[in-house]
Amino acid sequence: MRIAIDASSAAVPEGSGIAVYVTELVRGLAAAARPGDTFAVCCRASKFRHRARVPLPPGAAWRRALLLEPFTSLLARGLDVFHGADARLPRCRGPALVATVHDLFSLISAEFADDRFRAKKIRRYRDLAARAHVLVVPSEHTKRDVVARLGVDPGRIAVAPLGCGAGFGAQSEANVAAARARLGLPPRYILTVGIISTRKHTAGLVRAFRALRARGAAGDTALVIAGKDGFGAEETHREAAGADKGTVVLLGYVPPEDLPPLYAGAAVYAFPSRYEGFGIPVLEAMASGVPVVASDRASIPEVAGDAALLVDPEDERALAGALERALADDALRGELRTRGRARAALFSWDRTARETYAAYELAVRIAQER
Repeated sequence: MRIAIDASSAAVPEGSGIAVYVTELVRGLAAAARPGDTFAVCCRASKFRHRARVPLPPGAAWRRALLLEPFTSLLARGLDVFHGADARLPRCRGPALVATVHDLFSLISAEFADDRFRAKKIRRYRDLAARAHVLVVPSEHTKRDVVARLGVDPGRIAVAPLGCGAGFGAQSEANVAAARARLGLPPRYILTVGIISTRKHTAGLVRAFRALRARGAAGDTALVIAGKDGFGAEETHREAAGADKGTVVLLGYVPPEDLPPLYAGAAVYAFPSRYEGFGIPVLEAMASGVPVVASDRASIPEVAGDAALLVDPEDERALAGALERALADDALRGELRTRGRARAALFSWDRTARETYAAYELAVRIAQER
C-alpha cells in the first residue's frame, strides 16, 4: 500500500499526548508494514518549519512531503490510504480516508473548552463522520462515544489502544537524583502529568491534597504538577497559591527525556481526569513502578483495570482518602506496583501500529465497495 500520514502534531515543539501517539505510530508502522509498502510523513504548511522533529524510522520506504492547507496536495494523488492522525482529512478523491478520533471531550461538556473551540471541533468531527472510511479510536469507551454522538456505524470504527514508551520503567537512583536536581523537585511527592485544565481536574487534585495536609496525613509529601496551562488553568493556580509554601510545585512543560525519572521518583501518581479518550500517563506511571490513584470516569477504568485505586474525581474527600492510602499503606503500595507493571506490559505501541495497519486495510476494502 501507499500510505500518507499527517504528522503535523508531532512536528510542534512541546507537543501533547497526540504528538507522542504520532511519533510512536510512525515508528511502529515500520515493523507492521508489508513488503512493497511506501509511506509519506506529511506536515501541514503552517507546521512545516518543524518537520525535522518528525522521526523517520528505518525498515520501510519513508519520505517527507508538504501538505498544503487546506489539505490540498499532489501527494493525495496515487495514494491508497491517507491517515489524518489528529482528526483532519484532505479534500481529495482517490485514497481511502482514515482519521484518528482521540476523544470527544468537546462534545461532552461546555466546562472543558470555550464555545469557539467546541464549535470548531464539532464541525470537524461531523465532517470526519461523513467522509472517513474508517475512524480509529484508542478505547472501547471512545468507540461508544463516537457511535452515540456522531452516529457512525460501529463497523467503520477500529479500536487501536495506545501504548507506553520503552523508556518508562525502573530508573537508577542516579538518574532520579539528577532529574530531581534539574527540575527542582522535593524529596517526596505526589505527581500528576498533563495539561492543567478543568477537564484534567487539577484544581480538584490540589484541593484534595490541601485537605490531606490539613489533617496531617501528607507528612513531608508535596504535590508536583507537570504540564502546560490549558482551559481553566487559573483555578489550579489560585488553589496552588493558597497552599503552604513549597508544597505545590507547578513545573510547567517537562521535556520527554525528563519524564521517566520524574515518574520513577514519585511516591504516588494521581490522575483525577474527568474525561479521557485513553490516558497514557496512567500506563507510564504503572510501568515506572508507581502506585496510581485515578478517576473512575470514561476510558480510564478500561486502561487501569484492577491495577489502580479508582475514585470519583468529583468526590474530593474520596480522592484525598485514596491518596492517603496509597502513601501510607505499604502492603497496598507493593500490590499496586506489581499489578501496575503487569498492566502496563499489556499495552505497546507495536500493537497500536498493527491495529492501525489493519484499519488501513479495512478502509481500502470499504472504499472499494462504495
